[in-house]
Amino acid sequence: MSASTTPISTHKVSLMKYNPAGTGTDKYEQLCCIKSFPDLDSKVEPDQIEVTTLCDEYHEYIDGLKNYGDDLEFTANYVKDTFDTINGLTGKVQLAIYFNTGSSFDGDNGKFYFGGEVSAVVNGGGVGDVIEMTIRVKLKEALSVTEPSHS
Repeated sequence: MSASTTPISTHKVSLMKYNPAGTGTDKYEQLCCIKSFPDLDSKVEPDQIEVTTLCDEYHEYIDGLKNYGDDLEFTANYVKDTFDTINGLTGKVQLAIYFNTGSSFDGDNGKFYFGGEVSAVVNGGGVGDVIEMTIRVKLKEALSVTEPSHS
């Protein structure tokens, strides 16, 4: 199915994980169903280092180090197997967010790729609440709309 030419909803947005055994549209598999996702900004801006002296009329800056960005946080319903799977992942994990409009989870309406260290924590709750978890990704590479090479 081709990308939508009209606005889309969050219905069928998926958190995906790279599957080294997969091919074609199966290179990424659904890690879990999510309830919310963070802002997805693929611009990487360098820090600004102030170099102003007392002789300057205006503040002066030079570019510093680049930062991958803040941790990404996703909310999901707590499911023990999913929680255990996420917390069992070690090292840098390649993930993606797929925007799906068709009947399959193929990211037909956009994909954002990112890699990092993944963990999950159970959120607090109250009377009559659903138990949720927060999936946190400490970025180890910048967000991109281009699929990384998996060598």
